[in-house]
Amino acid sequence: MNWAVRLVGNRSDIEELELLLTSPQLYIKKIDNDYFIKSEKFNNINNAEEVFKLAKEYVNKIIAFLYIHKGYKPIVNIDLVMNLENPSLKQCYMFIEETISITDRVRITLIDENGEHIKEDDILKESFELSLKDEKVQKVLKLVYNEGTKD
Repeated sequence: MNWAVRLVGNRSDIEELELLLTSPQLYIKKIDNDYFIKSEKFNNINNAEEVFKLAKEYVNKIIAFLYIHKGYKPIVNIDLVMNLENPSLKQCYMFIEETISITDRVRITLIDENGEHIKEDDILKESFELSLKDEKVQKVLKLVYNEGTKD
């Protein structure tokens, strides 16, 4: 199967995630005017609901990861799973959830001793890719996400 999961939320947060998620294991692709999460793992699943569940896990990890590393939670969610197997007939499956997010945003710029801007996105990419592979890191992200989303 060829699945894509639509990201919804704050446009600048989604565009920032697009820069972070660039590996074949998990990346963001713009289709028409929407952004979609794509993953090699999605393509091994035959059921849209299971794709949605896996994508939701990824989004929760991304939110927790950015909260740990950047001090804010991006306002993003998913709402639609699309089967792109047949380009002339895109099958879409909607999953509607109500989510309220209250966030504070802080942006930090790192400068080295020569006054040069340090690209933290490279560090974030490496760390996030580790979080997709390391079970202990995944457990920490899940705990942080659950704690941060309590009422």
